[in-house]
Amino acid sequence: MAVAWEEYFRLAFKEKLHPKPLADDSSALQLILEKKQEVAVTDQGLQAQRKEFRSTMESVNQRWIELAQKGQALKGSAIYFDKLRKEAEARSEVWKAIQERHRMHNLEADVLRLRAQLKELQLQRERLQRRVQRLEPCAQILEGVRKQLPQFQEVLDMVARFQVLVDTKAVLK
Repeated sequence: MAVAWEEYFRLAFKEKLHPKPLADDSSALQLILEKKQEVAVTDQGLQAQRKEFRSTMESVNQRWIELAQKGQALKGSAIYFDKLRKEAEARSEVWKAIQERHRMHNLEADVLRLRAQLKELQLQRERLQRRVQRLEPCAQILEGVRKQLPQFQEVLDMVARFQVLVDTKAVLK
């Protein structure tokens, strides 16, 4: 790893690393001062890069924290909306049960009403059957009269004729 940094700085500051020929001791001193100055500049650049790297890492860490908070908020929202959905489904089921209970009550009322109506109709049928049995001799007599009188095709024709005669008699009185 150290080799990579050395290679990086060697390439980055290639032109500054070429040694200058030494003319005398003062120029050697000057060269040492220049090298110290170059090291200071390079160190400042490195410090600036480290500072920028730390700043970037802090931003990245802050972003991770924000994303984690948003994730927790979304998870909380999902749980909340799931709870709301379940409550709505429960209310819907209760509403359906109430509606079904009302429908069953109405059906039971209809069944009771229809049973009462059926009983009433059965009683009416029995009364009508008794009346038919009671009037059967009259029907036989009317049928016999119809056969004897060819001008009447049906028993109803005779009954209509009889009604006309009764009405006429009432008018004449």
